[in-house]
Amino acid sequence: MLYLRNMNEDEFPAYVDYFVADYGIEIKASYNKTTEQALEIARNEIKNDLPHGVHTKGNFLLCIELEKKERRSTIGYLWYARNDDEMSAFIDDFYIFPDYRHEGYARKSIAILEKSLADSGIKEIRLRVAYSNEIALALYKKAGFITTGINMAKNIVKEEENQQ
Repeated sequence: MLYLRNMNEDEFPAYVDYFVADYGIEIKASYNKTTEQALEIARNEIKNDLPHGVHTKGNFLLCIELEKKERRSTIGYLWYARNDDEMSAFIDDFYIFPDYRHEGYARKSIAILEKSLADSGIKEIRLRVAYSNEIALALYKKAGFITTGINMAKNIVKEEENQQ
């Protein structure tokens, strides 16, 4: 059986460690940053977005748990922010640990979240996924998400830097 439960305060540091490392890789690949720059951006983003950790208003940090033989194990994380004015939720982060991938747990987690949000009056789930993350794109399409736009970026360099 699969469950989504609120993350405990003592679990938050491990989540931050995972998030900074994982998001840092995406930032480095997507925005042509050095590893150090990417990690600093990731650290600053989570610090700014979750200033009170698991108690940050409007944000929900969940542990995805798998129960087998009456024993529960955390197999991933899901972080979303709720916007009651728009009756929507935005998935900020969704991660299944590598040992539990390709077993349907990601799709089941999305379905559990969707039902919970619908029961609480939420009408729409939004998210952003890296264009290069083909596995996540496929998952979200199977789960019924549609593409609503494409983020684009271009690094610009001053002319004098080009001449060096």
